[in-house]
Amino acid sequence: MNTEEKREYAKYRIDSAFQTYEAAKVLSENGFWNSAVNTLYYSLFMQ
Repeated sequence: MNTEEKREYAKYRIDSAFQTYEAAKVLSENGFWNSAVNTLYYSLFMQ
């Protein structure tokens, strides 16, 4: 993997983690606490 590919991959992973975090916010705002915590837990491994 060259430098540009590594940057693109890192950007993809960070964007994916951010989207998962946003989904967890929606879940928590609607009272789905277990699902929100589960989603946040897995978002940590996406980076």
